[in-house]
Amino acid sequence: MICEQTPTRPDAIPSAPAAGLVTRLVTPLSLIGQTVATALRSRGVRVDETLRAADAQDATVVVVIDDLVSAGDVARVVALLRSTASPVLVLTGRPRGPYWGALVSAGAVSILSSSVSLDELVEALAVIDYGGRVLSPSECEELLGLWLEFVRRQDEARDRLDQLTPREHAVLAGMRTGATVVELAALLEVREATVRTHVRAILRKLGVRSQLAAVAVAQELESPLLAATTPTVVPHEHGARAVGH
Repeated sequence: MICEQTPTRPDAIPSAPAAGLVTRLVTPLSLIGQTVATALRSRGVRVDETLRAADAQDATVVVVIDDLVSAGDVARVVALLRSTASPVLVLTGRPRGPYWGALVSAGAVSILSSSVSLDELVEALAVIDYGGRVLSPSECEELLGLWLEFVRRQDEARDRLDQLTPREHAVLAGMRTGATVVELAALLEVREATVRTHVRAILRKLGVRSQLAAVAVAQELESPLLAATTPTVVPHEHGARAVGH
């Protein structure tokens, strides 16, 4: 199982990665990547830098540095996780939440806040090099639970969206472009009162209270992250076993 733990004495884990470790940085944030690479090298860690995920295949450990601002960013990292046999550690400024769970589901052996210290990062690399996971089983389960709950809510929203009539879908599409009621009435060749009736029906069926919220639901359901992830699929394990803090 992805969150299984093999009991291991903490003192059995080396304090630094082995000399043969090759850490490959993959990041769109070039300046931050260079800074992290320099810091790791100062601790004797061998680091190769790249902006291309395809170059990560020969690394002992892949370190992804990404702020994960959008669902598209997360989907890009998920694609990397599924394309490499190397264990992947993700450093991100995004707060802990469902997107962290998406990365765990896709096979990340560790996710750390970009605010961690250099000592913590080096220690994490040592744990991964040893064959373990930095996330404890309880943390892993919590993150997976957040992601699965997020997907469940999205499935429910998709079911609600499927309840819209063709005309309501047309009105929602117009709402997404920022069209006003007057503009939608002219476009659809109906009365403004009819458009308002459709808007109320859309809000009721989607379970939201505003047009902005309805548009957000529709946009989120087209997220590249949802298209790229399948939470029920067993992720890459990379041969790692969980090691608690």
